[in-house]
Amino acid sequence: MVDLDSHRIIDLIPTRNIEEVKNWPAEYPNIEVISRDVAQIYASAAKKSHPEVIQVSDRFHIIKGLTDAVTRYLIREFPARIEIPAGSVNSDEIKRLQNINNRSEIVDRIIVKEMHHIYKTIQNYLSPEYSIEDRHYNMRIPGKLSPYESEVIKLRSEGMTYPAIYKIITEKGYDGSVASLRMFM
Repeated sequence: MVDLDSHRIIDLIPTRNIEEVKNWPAEYPNIEVISRDVAQIYASAAKKSHPEVIQVSDRFHIIKGLTDAVTRYLIREFPARIEIPAGSVNSDEIKRLQNINNRSEIVDRIIVKEMHHIYKTIQNYLSPEYSIEDRHYNMRIPGKLSPYESEVIKLRSEGMTYPAIYKIITEKGYDGSVASLRMFM
């Protein structure tokens, strides 16, 4: 038993015997609301000891009941496996998607939102020129530090500090930050 206002445990009832469960709340005549689980024994015990009290289901059992109902519905309504037919790269559907004149920016934005990618990525994927074979996924994109990387490695291996290295390469045209040096190393 828990006090709903303070959320403190008042007592533990060691049994589900209706007479013992009914006797416990009878000791507390000031009970106004009983929050309980779905067990029928608690409902009848509450009704017998306090017929005028309001009975409500606790939050855990409401959410559990809702989750169970939704799960049963999903299992009943949707098959466990959905077959997706293999499509040709040149299928009519792919051609329609790739036809920029036929596809609106609004549709592209919806795809962006659903796929959780940036707009440019979705445009690339839907482009007729896009091919998964010519992507260079493990290739580094050169940054501001690229022209100075070998020199930074050499200077750092000689024990030079990041601020000292930063000073040397900024004199040679580097316009990044010391933090970028640290991240690179």
